[in-house]
Parts: sequence; C-alpha cells; structure tokens
Amino acid sequence: MSNKNQRKIYFINPRFQLRFSIYVCILVTLCTSAYVNIIFNLLGDMSMTLGKTKEWHAVKDNVVWSLGLWQLGMFGLIFCLCIYFSHKIAGPIYKLGKFLVKVREEGVVTKLAFRKADYFEELAEEYNKTMEYISTKQREDFTYLSEVTTYLSNLAVGLPDDKKMVVHEISKNLTEIQERYLNS
Repeated sequence: MSNKNQRKIYFINPRFQLRFSIYVCILVTLCTSAYVNIIFNLLGDMSMTLGKTKEWHAVKDNVVWSLGLWQLGMFGLIFCLCIYFSHKIAGPIYKLGKFLVKVREEGVVTKLAFRKADYFEELAEEYNKTMEYISTKQREDFTYLSEVTTYLSNLAVGLPDDKKMVVHEISKNLTEIQERYLNS
C-alpha cells in the first residue's frame, strides 16, 4: 500500500538542494581535512623514525587509500542526507508556492496541509489561521456593506432623481464588490 502524500522525487527545487548539499559537503570536507593532515604528518614522522621499509610504505599506502575511501564515503553519505533533509525543506515551500498560485488563479481558499514528515508544519497552521481571520473579517465587512446598501436604498426613496442615480450607482458597486468575493 503506497502513501499518496509520499513523494518519489527528491529534487523538488534542484538549484537550492544541490547548492545546499554541495556547500555542506565542502564545509565538512574542509573541516575533516584537518584530521587527514594530522594523520599524514604523523605518518611522515613515523617514517622518519622507523625508516623507509617496504612494509612501512605498504601500511602507509593502505592508510592513505582507506582515508581517501572513507572521505569519499562520508562525502556521499553527507550529500545524500543533505538532499533528504533539503527535500523536507523544499517540499513545503514548493507546495506553498503551488497553493498560492492556485488560490490566485481559482480564487478559492482552502486549507493548506503539508506531509506529516515535512518541516514547517507550523507554516501551514499559521497560513490557515490567517486565512480564517481574513475570512472572518471579510464576512463582517460584507455584513456591514450589506447594511450600508440597504440603508442607501432606503435613503434614495426621498431623494431627487439625479441623486437617486448616484446612490443607486454606489449601491450597485457595493453589491458587485460583495459578489466578486462571495462567488469566488
């Protein structure tokens, strides 16, 4: 049984994810180069003390190869972990971007939700709370606009015809504003 919220594509924002991963790998490589330098210096000192025998060169070569392979393995592991964690960062940002485009194009505000394993779940919660707050304020404003429209219609009864047209135009515009948001 597969989870429909589980993404198979780990490169959601390749530019960000690759740059982030490479920068972290470079930083880790620079930091770990200190221990490699210390080991090389120790090997150099030991070769001066023990002499330059064939056995010693074989041990030194094995250590150098082991360190090199270890460094490459660590680089690969760190790179993969960076892609994995950056996926959990880029995923919510990607989904939020797509969600905002959909809201703008379709005019429908729905609840935003991220996958459970993603970071920034609080961003979706805050977005939803903010949209609820805006919707509440909008409903209050529409109630008030509706009252104003009714008041203007009642007021227009006793006005001269030229003033009635102005009041009617204002009422019509207020109704259009309400309908624009209520029908979206």
